[in-house]
Amino acid sequence: MKISEQEWSDRDLSLLVKNDVDLVVINNTPTCQVEIYNLISKHYEICPQDPMNQIFVSIKNNPSNDVEDLRSDSELAWHIDGIYKKKPYNVTGLYCIDIDSRADTMFVDNRIVDKIPEYYKQHKDDLAVIDMQRLTNDEKYPYKFKSEREKKIFHRFHGSVKHKLFQEDARGKYIYYSNSSSTLKNSSMIDDILYSPDRVYSHEWKKRQLVICNNITTNHKRKSNNSKSRHMWKVCAWNLNS
Repeated sequence: MKISEQEWSDRDLSLLVKNDVDLVVINNTPTCQVEIYNLISKHYEICPQDPMNQIFVSIKNNPSNDVEDLRSDSELAWHIDGIYKKKPYNVTGLYCIDIDSRADTMFVDNRIVDKIPEYYKQHKDDLAVIDMQRLTNDEKYPYKFKSEREKKIFHRFHGSVKHKLFQEDARGKYIYYSNSSSTLKNSSMIDDILYSPDRVYSHEWKKRQLVICNNITTNHKRKSNNSKSRHMWKVCAWNLNS
């Protein structure tokens, strides 16, 4: 996984825009949504996030508002944000407002085609099949639907979206897959390779850090944690030319 670590004073997202890196870490970022918005929107189109169409989603341990805040103390499975969407988020940004103990976010890149040549040859034209029931019924799913009706509407709206399983960008081919939502032939073999511990980058959060990842070509997850003050903002965006 290719990572660029920067200071806010030297911030530059061009490497991420050009697909030269998978993830950018920016230290000493101001705790200001306007500043973060302005940085990302120079290169991307900031977009509303499911299911509440918020621009900045608040993610907290011990949230005071269960409707607007997502919980961050429980484990969150490997995922791609909005993998089920007709127009998926191209980048995801996470900003650490506060933290008092280890509560890492883990990242892994999906560029494993060179490790599965025979599988790629057999399935290169397959569609990515997303199991919406499995995704949203998982107890680790971060949003709690207010009713079964709301969940059914969500499934109906996103359930028919199709994407190619194998896609390509300037760096080459990659698999559009996460094991929390995708149905795949021989998925255990793909999981063993994709999520191999030696491929995983575990990010130890510090206050005022902004991490922006290529959401299409990476998976990310969170383990359960005991941080009492962990508070994050999440922001997503589309490529301007998509």
